[in-house]
Amino acid sequence: VNRWPLFQQMSTAISDQMDRSDPNRVREVVLDLTQVAWISSDGLNALIRLHASTRQTGRTLRLVSLSETVADVFRMTRLERTFEMESPEQEASMA
Repeated sequence: VNRWPLFQQMSTAISDQMDRSDPNRVREVVLDLTQVAWISSDGLNALIRLHASTRQTGRTLRLVSLSETVADVFRMTRLERTFEMESPEQEASMA
């Protein structure tokens, strides 16, 4: 099943929201991945593009509530070095 159109649509919707927001007021984009059980290469590519577009506008992208499975994918691909990420455990310890 090709999920790329779904990921492209999600990325476009988020980018459109960023374009409409004031970069001086919205400095950080937070994506809650609580309901994401796994992520494909298409999903990673969409997040990489989104990360690039947030950086171009002087914003940061933070991924929160990653499941262990999704966090493993980021570690295996070494993308944990690129993205600002927080697992549910990290979020709980900060509360």
